[in-house]
Amino acid sequence: MWAAIRSKLQQYSQVAGVELKKGAGGQELFELVLLQREKQNISIVERHSAIESLEQLSSHIPSGTPVALTLNGRGILHKRISSRWNEPEEALLSALPNAKLDELCYQIHQGEGGQWVSILRKTILDNWLEGFARQGLTVVQLSLGPFGVEPLLPLLQFNEGTLHTGLYDLELAGGAIRDFREGEGQRGIVYSLANEPLANELLPAFAGGFQAMAGLPPQLFNDEALQDSANNYLYNRLFKLLGWGMLIGIFAILLFNFMAFNWLNTKNQQLSLELAYHQQQLSQLDTLKKQYAEKQSFLSQSNVLESSRLSYYADQIGLLLPSELQLTALRLSPPRSSSSTKREAPHQFDPATIIIKGLTRRPQILNAWIKTLESRDWVKEVSVQPYSENNEGLGAFELSLKIASN
Repeated sequence: MWAAIRSKLQQYSQVAGVELKKGAGGQELFELVLLQREKQNISIVERHSAIESLEQLSSHIPSGTPVALTLNGRGILHKRISSRWNEPEEALLSALPNAKLDELCYQIHQGEGGQWVSILRKTILDNWLEGFARQGLTVVQLSLGPFGVEPLLPLLQFNEGTLHTGLYDLELAGGAIRDFREGEGQRGIVYSLANEPLANELLPAFAGGFQAMAGLPPQLFNDEALQDSANNYLYNRLFKLLGWGMLIGIFAILLFNFMAFNWLNTKNQQLSLELAYHQQQLSQLDTLKKQYAEKQSFLSQSNVLESSRLSYYADQIGLLLPSELQLTALRLSPPRSSSSTKREAPHQFDPATIIIKGLTRRPQILNAWIKTLESRDWVKEVSVQPYSENNEGLGAFELSLKIASN
């Protein structure tokens, strides 16, 4: 699984191809080609020649861009060998029989005219890797010598003759490197690389970046520092990808929570409004039930719903009324007179009572009429309220007639 993840992480979107050329006098020059991948196309973004310091080089490389480094010149030993070998250490010992393996790192190249072993002391490479790291640059690939240019030959359409790469001149035969020698420092020779012009001194730098982009890095043996540098870059990239993934995941969760909270809050407000409306309706229903109970009680107590004979009683009172009496009021089912009853039920009436008010000048006629009323079977009793008479002899009376129950 890690191999698949590693392969995915090594699909770089941008690579800085750098060639470090160390002259015989100790002078150092850097060549830089910045490559970028767009879908399946690899293009050159920037190119810089004859950079004189590592600090100046780092200023041209965007932060976080991996470096494919090519080392050429002083300090690198190239030896041709003809013997066959089964293990890489056998090829190194064939080139340097007394070599100490733990002090050297090396690459093996199969050319047209035989095999070459490119050898470099570990301490030299480690110092350069530390220098790059101090400038914030991470080396993920290393190529020793001019052999990294060979994968570009099909793009250059250069199969035979001499190819000038700045520090070395390569003798080509059959589309492969047959031999090489130190060049004369020729610069400014322009080659057409897949229809794009590229100066000859930039070929090794471009080749290193191209191999990193294409996933065809040259194999360096016996150098743990380079592996650590490449692994650290992959781990950092993986950590960043996981970090961004976690941030995006957390943001997605927070966004989902916000949307869910917003939906639930809206739903809660809607339900609260509906609850308030229904509570108001229930309150109105309770009020209506109370009013209905009061009215029902009133109707049942007033006997309105039952067959009533009040009109008959009124007619009988009028029929039996003597002409000497004058009625001023006739109240059927008057309100109950108790004060406590009024407080508790102000709309209660007495359906078994009739109040009769009137005037007369002959009290004996009133007494006779009262006896007449009391003789009726529908009359239970007749109560006389205090009788008053004015100076002119006109008396005011009030009778309370109780109706007998059927």
